[in-house]
Amino acid sequence: MSKVPLLTRVMVLAGWVGAGSALAVMVFDAPEGTAACLLVGASALLGLRAHPAVAWWAGLLVAALFSGVALLLAVSRADPAARLDGLTGLLFSPALRQPGAWLPGAAGAALVLGSTTLGTWAASGLDVPAGPPERPVPGPSVQVAPLVRPRAAGLRCLEGEISRAAAEMRCVSVALLMVDGTDQAERGRVMRMLDETVVHSLMPSDAVSEYGPAERLVVLPGVSSPALRAGATQLCIAAAERVGRPVRAALATFPTDGATPRCLLDRLERAIDVHGEPGGNGTAAG
Repeated sequence: MSKVPLLTRVMVLAGWVGAGSALAVMVFDAPEGTAACLLVGASALLGLRAHPAVAWWAGLLVAALFSGVALLLAVSRADPAARLDGLTGLLFSPALRQPGAWLPGAAGAALVLGSTTLGTWAASGLDVPAGPPERPVPGPSVQVAPLVRPRAAGLRCLEGEISRAAAEMRCVSVALLMVDGTDQAERGRVMRMLDETVVHSLMPSDAVSEYGPAERLVVLPGVSSPALRAGATQLCIAAAERVGRPVRAALATFPTDGATPRCLLDRLERAIDVHGEPGGNGTAAG
């Protein structure tokens, strides 16, 4: 379909409805003229709102009915005697074979079909929903979460964030999470549950990566040390409840706790080993 501007589509449809209504008043007598004006507007609205196929078939049906009624009324006016025999008299009246009797009905059918066609054409460029919106198909609920990065990618991310933070004079916080009491057989399941809990608690700018066998390194750009400590405590509790194992965290912030990635990582490793004895559902040490 050609790329006709939206305003042009609307103006063409409005012009057709106005001209069609005026033509209906001139061609038909008072009762049919009023009905034709209403049908022109209704057909245009049907084309705008309904599915194109539904609108076309409905317009064709309305056009046929209106054309038939207009034809019978024209015959009854031309041959009043035929009205005495009812519908049979009108159908066998000589006036039915006169071209003038068919003109009003043909004009009405053309106006109705033209309004329907232009309505669907205008709707295709106006983003007007054709009928009620489709009901979404129910399916399994899938939580889309960022992937946990490999250890090397996480370290590169930490280096990049520290470089940007140094240039912009802002802070970067780092957390090292560890799950206690896991064996190799269940570690994969436990770490997947930990990843889900951690990812749901982070912002899109944060990054999670592997670190040790049962550890995750979290990089949080722009997060200060007090905010980090409060959030880490709640995260440890939530993660411990989810995985069914004690979860502890070591915390560090650039530039307060170290000016290089290696300094921050050394501080995290010492803190999680020395101060990270699990207590309750989870602990956070810095």
